[in-house]
Amino acid sequence: MRSMWLVLASVMLLATSPAKAQDGYPSKQVTVIVPFAAGGTADIFARMVSNHLQVKLGKPFVVENVGGAGSILGVTRLAKSAPDGITLGLASTSALAINPSLYGPKLSYQPDKDLVPVAQISVVPNVLVVNPTRSRRAPCRS
Repeated sequence: MRSMWLVLASVMLLATSPAKAQDGYPSKQVTVIVPFAAGGTADIFARMVSNHLQVKLGKPFVVENVGGAGSILGVTRLAKSAPDGITLGLASTSALAINPSLYGPKLSYQPDKDLVPVAQISVVPNVLVVNPTRSRRAPCRS
């Protein structure tokens, strides 16, 4: 019984050991696709992370802004790129949850099939604010 526990413990230890990264990653320039216009929050986050990775890994990381269609254009480009780790992308809730629920199978990408999450780099809270003096039944006047 004791030997079974030792075997089980050693199998678990081997299974949880850190995986070795590919030698020399990245082998060439990495493109980071941001599906929003330059200068926004997503662009700033992508550039900060890209600069850090460029210094750490010693290869160029180029941020490419592909804005439009509520992030669909940029994420579609990311989803259609070769799955070699040379093209990375920044995706938000709109790209991963809202667009698929709005457009369904008509959407040009499916997040759960076409994309693989690598890391979460930020959490941005959303808040819905209403005027407390308006009645629930009062019509909106603009």
